[in-house]
Amino acid sequence: MEFELVAKESVFQDWQKVRLQEHSSDIPPGSMPRSIDVILRGDMVEQAKPGDRTCFTGMLIVVPDIVQLSKPGEKAQSTLDTGRLQRNEGKTFDGIAGLQETGVKDLSYKMVFIAY
Repeated sequence: MEFELVAKESVFQDWQKVRLQEHSSDIPPGSMPRSIDVILRGDMVEQAKPGDRTCFTGMLIVVPDIVQLSKPGEKAQSTLDTGRLQRNEGKTFDGIAGLQETGVKDLSYKMVFIAY
């Protein structure tokens, strides 16, 4: 199945990922500050500057942490194998291969806050 982007019927929006971290004055001495990724969209993009105290409204979601799937110093890749998988009629279709090279690993998750 092929997909085609119809630009004149699509809506595009700016987005930005920022890392929100506890202010050093809010944590006990000797403790590490906690942080969370925040996804900003639309008019909020590029409004927050490093060091600003902010208040976001939005929702907390859980996403897979796919960065941990790759080995240190290695970039995760997948390859397209059109000849390996076949339908019942004998026609070939696209498939994803190359994930076995990453080995068997438990998938970990992280929390991300989407602000609106």
